Amino acid sequence: DFVAGDRIRLRTRLVQISDDPLFPSHQKIRRSSPDRRDTTEWFNGVEFFFPGYNDRYRGELDLNVSKDLTRHFGHYAEALGKVKLFSFKPQGGTTLEPNLFASAGWGDARHNSYLYGWGHSGMNNLAAGIWVALPEEADRFYPIIQARYFSALGPARHGSLAEGRSEGVLVSFIATYGFLD
Repeated sequence: DFVAGDRIRLRTRLVQISDDPLFPSHQKIRRSSPDRRDTTEWFNGVEFFFPGYNDRYRGELDLNVSKDLTRHFGHYAEALGKVKLFSFKPQGGTTLEPNLFASAGWGDARHNSYLYGWGHSGMNNLAAGIWVALPEEADRFYPIIQARYFSALGPARHGSLAEGRSEGVLVSFIATYGFLD
């Protein structure tokens, strides 16, 4: 919830991590992917909005920390920044807000061993791209449309679970529906 007007918000949630995706579910993909046991992380974040979470929104900085609760008990920290490029509202449509974003993450040895197969503390990933928000329909926290370049960093790139899959491009789309409207 917001703790300082519409400028600072705290967020907490439980996150399930699994190597068994719903889609795509091809055996070829499953055989070549890691097969770690599922785990749950407790995610906590502080979101700073500039100048606020309102019609004048220009960007934000999110500082996040996660603690694994069920498998490796490691810690992860991430900084994510977004800058709004512009707002566009087609006639009769909903507002689209394209943002440039970048993030960097750090994990302790237990976290990095579980995710990358590299058992040391350190910076482990970097991501950047386009994040399209629909602020009238969904919280800006969720990228409704995104194109994201991601890369493991340094020695994490060569961990036993990251080797050969340490960078790439992700394009995703999230559909929303207002059940409580």
